[in-house]
Amino acid sequence: MSMCCDGVGIVRVGHDQYAELLRLLNWRRSGQEDSHLSYADERAMEQNAEHDIMHSDTFFVFAADAGARFVGYTAVALIPKPDPRLGTVYVDELWVAPPYRRRGIASMLVRQVLALGREKGLWRVRLHVSRRNRAALKLYQRLGFCATDHSVFCEREI
Repeated sequence: MSMCCDGVGIVRVGHDQYAELLRLLNWRRSGQEDSHLSYADERAMEQNAEHDIMHSDTFFVFAADAGARFVGYTAVALIPKPDPRLGTVYVDELWVAPPYRRRGIASMLVRQVLALGREKGLWRVRLHVSRRNRAALKLYQRLGFCATDHSVFCEREI
């Protein structure tokens, strides 16, 4: 585990820590820190156990572990390329709980993603960030990410 300020460490979330990750995701959705897991969370735990997504070699969740609880996370996917570039790391989500922001935790999570990309010999790290999210833009720019003018992020419900 790599350590950050205030004794916060970065860990790869495994099956045995999935309930703690769900608590953090609930905190993100509701804005309230709460340790209660719902029926939907229990179903998600069953699906995780069935598909073993937390032990994938192409999907990773890293969490900021403050000892008693997770206080931030990033979810990333490795996307192969059919040419010599080998592939990219795509940062799907990155979030730090409000009381833990501006302590270097998000930077530590991004550095973990960069280390994963280097370890796997990948070509690039990509992510999407809203232009309105000034704090995230500053973070990514400070860590060497550049906005591009040649792409637009698109999505669609399935």
